[in-house]
Amino acid sequence: MDHIELQWHEREEHHLGPGKELHILINGQSLIDLVRPVERPFAELEGKPDLAGQYGWLSDVDCEIQHLKIEECMVMGCNCGIPDCWPLTTQVSLDEDIVCWSGFRNCHRAEGHTHAWDHSALGPFTFDRQQYETAVREMFSQIEAGQLREQLISDKLEADFLAKQGTAT
Repeated sequence: MDHIELQWHEREEHHLGPGKELHILINGQSLIDLVRPVERPFAELEGKPDLAGQYGWLSDVDCEIQHLKIEECMVMGCNCGIPDCWPLTTQVSLDEDIVCWSGFRNCHRAEGHTHAWDHSALGPFTFDRQQYETAVREMFSQIEAGQLREQLISDKLEADFLAKQGTAT
């Protein structure tokens, strides 16, 4: 049985400003470090070896794991800060006692693409469902504060915009 850890870290200086990002560890190893050697041969064939494992951690507002999704779930995104630019997804399936991550893929290098990458050597990862859900619940209690912060910022920006619109007429 595999073990998952979900850890919030302060985001390094980034054009998106301060925030938190979710680091995923499986059996004590960073998911990025697990992905890189799987992608390296394909990236080298493209003449872009540095492209292997070039993912960024998801921010507290982009994180899909919190919803306990049972389908395709983005687990990492582009390191430019726009997750959909270079996403890594996995199929999440639930059983009575287990959660399984399998079928990892990057849609920009999926089957049918000129330079398709095969992620089949990554996983599947099988987690004890109770341990997995506990890790997600603990992460979720921490993420709510981040989402509230983002909503307050959004509300403030909208209020400021509407106030300026009212004075412009």
